[in-house]
Amino acid sequence: TCALPICFPVTILAATITPANPYTATTFNIDHNFGTKDILVTVWDIATDTEVVTDVSKPTTNRVTIGFAVAPAMGETYRVVVKQ
Repeated sequence: TCALPICFPVTILAATITPANPYTATTFNIDHNFGTKDILVTVWDIATDTEVVTDVSKPTTNRVTIGFAVAPAMGETYRVVVKQ
């Protein structure tokens, strides 16, 4: 039973962002293939287990782009969770 006017199952995709040498990239594409822009995106720093504020854009119904103000450095790894 659902209390909302519209109910649907939640689909989740988790992906890892691991920067590569030369560590200058500030944007990373994540393909989720959900076929919609009605999604929620959260980014976590794996080392500290804290949520990170990033820019999130939805260029297509199957992709999100995560943008950092400063390129992640060597050893920094992030977890991206996309929920539909």
